[in-house]
Amino acid sequence: MKRMMTGSFLLVAMLAAGSAQAQTSDFEYHGYMRSGIGFSRGGTDQACYKAPKAGYKARLGNECETYIETNFVKVHGNKDDAYFTSNVNIALVSDAHRDWEPTTAEFTPATNSNKQALTLSLREAYASGHNLFGKGGMSFWAGKRFYKRHDLHMFDYYIIDNTGPGAGVESINAGFSKIHFAVLRNIPNTAGPAQTNLDLRFSDIAIGPGSLEAILINGTAGNRGHATGKENWEAISGNQLALIYANGLFGGNNKVVLQYGQGLFGGSAAGRESTLNAWGGWGSQDIGKGDKTTLDSRKKSSTLRLSEQLVTNGDTISSESVLIYQSTSFGDAKDATGKKVKDLKELTIGTRPIYHVNKNAAVALEYAYTNITDALPPAGTSTEWNDATLHKLTLAPQLTADKGYWARPQIRLFATYAMWNKEANGQVATGDVYDNDENGFSTGAQLETWW
Repeated sequence: MKRMMTGSFLLVAMLAAGSAQAQTSDFEYHGYMRSGIGFSRGGTDQACYKAPKAGYKARLGNECETYIETNFVKVHGNKDDAYFTSNVNIALVSDAHRDWEPTTAEFTPATNSNKQALTLSLREAYASGHNLFGKGGMSFWAGKRFYKRHDLHMFDYYIIDNTGPGAGVESINAGFSKIHFAVLRNIPNTAGPAQTNLDLRFSDIAIGPGSLEAILINGTAGNRGHATGKENWEAISGNQLALIYANGLFGGNNKVVLQYGQGLFGGSAAGRESTLNAWGGWGSQDIGKGDKTTLDSRKKSSTLRLSEQLVTNGDTISSESVLIYQSTSFGDAKDATGKKVKDLKELTIGTRPIYHVNKNAAVALEYAYTNITDALPPAGTSTEWNDATLHKLTLAPQLTADKGYWARPQIRLFATYAMWNKEANGQVATGDVYDNDENGFSTGAQLETWW
């Protein structure tokens, strides 16, 4: 008992010390969290809805997990002089099924399998140096980090996501622009080659009422396995170019992004997956040795994506609207019948208007439509590929910390209805509840916050 009391006092003291330290200027604590409770038909698990082949989904009332990121930043020195920062970001994700969700595997009766209930992941671990050659000058970094990501928040979709272990220099003043250069390397989950990306960016280019950012990423993957060194693969490279124009509009921001990728950043005909769609900064580099047909097709493959995100902030109405168009060509790849693999095209539109009742109460309505052209393989004796379509609608009354689209924390009730075409049946909703249907319904409550 004495040991328990001593441990409790030590824990309280540590928490108090940590709380006091968090208030000082040399320590920062940031994070993100979402969690909640959800139901589908007959009290079954909450179903979430995503169109086949799409790498994203409209997220309001459509997130079935608990997800947390905790970011700790230690500032070394005075920010008015040369200083360094140390950054650690740890993430946790669980199915939100019960109060006890351990990191060890537990038996899951529904699937007759052992599954890890809680996954703990190291997302970032890096240090950066600032003002080393004069205040406001270039900065340097090394480690593992989220590197200058761009996302479409309504879909939780990172369209520029060249993240991972690396090193670089930022904010080189070129007069008309700031230049950033980085080298990042990612190792695949397979035995295949590692991929190295050279990332060059020109930001803060003033054009009209806004600013332009230009990004060029060159990726290469050799023919040796990342761990064994065995030459079991075909080497491949590719480039990705992105132009991002952003300007203030309606109390918020409008961002238009045009991306083009080829080769390693084109498309993989295996499963007709788009590299840009799936990763944002990392290709598919596991082409077996001697497979010249796949290699040649991948080299000729390409992906084009156009997206726009408009966020508005008003005293009564705030909103986000998103447009995504993407087309992927698979080069000379042939299907099982010997025909050229068709391009994979997708179009998504979505909007989330929020009506502010007062400072702390609001009502959000989110609608999204996705159409994936030739997404699904032929059914039965048909030789024609089928389109996949999904409509998703969510109504969410919410309590919020303030007015404005980005105000958090938010506590929401939600009701979500989804409807899809019969060809996509069994490939849209999570779980098995709606496998034989062309529509589904979910309801529940959710917390979302960041700090």
